[in-house]
Amino acid sequence: MEQSGSSSIFSEYANAALETVPSMLAYWDRDLICRYANNAYEMWFGVTGHSLIGTSIRDLLGPELFARNEPYMCAALRGEAQEFERLVPGPLGVMRPSLAAYLPHVVDGEVLGFIAQVTDVTRLHRARSLAEQKTREAIHTNALLRRVQDELKLAQRLGEMGSWCWEVDEDIVSWSEQLYLLFGL
Repeated sequence: MEQSGSSSIFSEYANAALETVPSMLAYWDRDLICRYANNAYEMWFGVTGHSLIGTSIRDLLGPELFARNEPYMCAALRGEAQEFERLVPGPLGVMRPSLAAYLPHVVDGEVLGFIAQVTDVTRLHRARSLAEQKTREAIHTNALLRRVQDELKLAQRLGEMGSWCWEVDEDIVSWSEQLYLLFGL
């Protein structure tokens, strides 16, 4: 009796975890019929109330997205775990990047289906894009700085003058190359 109570509590916790995680989780059998989909999966595809259960993945994804995912599904059904990135159309045709994993469910050497774990990586893509933009800006700024430094060196050489800088907080004094040359150093 104690055991079934523990297993009931575990089942309750497991169900709460599956329904709460932000990753989309679903179980697709070997006929590519949905046997489980969590809330996040349903929200991603815009359906409610466990209406995905009994649905074909071909119908859910549509012909184009199904064709792009089919090689991964076939590999998972051969027992090979898959991980890949893809764009999935969302509401109003907005393409959303996602990271998907298809994990084979193998019992006694037989693949019964696969678990699909899908994570929306839109924010990661935006952050990566912003970082790439900032990197391009930094490269451009560094190139401008080098050009200005080269022009300053040329102007000091042509004007036969130098410059020095005193960083008061650090008490560091630095001289330009031309100033060293002017003093024969």
